[in-house]
Amino acid sequence: MVKIGGVLVCMLIVAMDVVAGVLGIQAEIAQNKVKHLRLWIFECRDPSQDAFKLGLAAAGISRASPCYC
Repeated sequence: MVKIGGVLVCMLIVAMDVVAGVLGIQAEIAQNKVKHLRLWIFECRDPSQDAFKLGLAAAGISRASPCYC
């Protein structure tokens, strides 16, 4: 019974890591969709609120998953 519980906990941690990775990739895609602003020699991008929210969710899920496996 303990072995099955350990396997389930490990699978839960792996699933949380996968979800955090997917959210991180979606945040990067959302940030890349934002318009560029070019002024003379300077080039910058407006911050994306969607990218910030997705990145924050990814960081929270990644932080919530313990590293037992």
